[in-house]
Amino acid sequence: WNWHYHSDRPAKEWSGGCDGGIADGEGELYVSGGSGHGWSQDKGNFANGKRHGRWSFSGGDGTHDGSYKDGKKHGRWTYRWRGGNREDGPFVDGKKHGWWFTRYRFPDNGRLELKYRNDSPEGQPGVYIDESGERHSGQWSGSCFRDSKGHAWIASDWDKCPND
Repeated sequence: WNWHYHSDRPAKEWSGGCDGGIADGEGELYVSGGSGHGWSQDKGNFANGKRHGRWSFSGGDGTHDGSYKDGKKHGRWTYRWRGGNREDGPFVDGKKHGWWFTRYRFPDNGRLELKYRNDSPEGQPGVYIDESGERHSGQWSGSCFRDSKGHAWIASDWDKCPND
């Protein structure tokens, strides 16, 4: 069964099972357009109108895959972005929770392992691994990750996280 929905939001098309007009079963969901949205082709299962089970996504920004439970991300997820960046870790009840591993193209070719609690890294432990493989333990605070000596390695906003 196919349905197509279009408005000022992204257009969505589902080509999978439906039960009483509600998406149910395995299929593909194609999403395109909308203000600020690109496109994606999603493959997975709906159970009574909610994403449930394994899903994979591919779109203009890259690919990602993981599991849903009752419409919320739950379990291990992997994100692969165009340009080589990658991130993977667990979701619990729709929120990042546990150790996440990043492989971004940071200026010094390092990578970050960071713990999340209820979708936030604030105050959580982590390790920055520099290009040579040296590990720098620390934690996320405010807008940056600092090692135990106070050196800032990564920041979401350098103006709010002056380096030593």
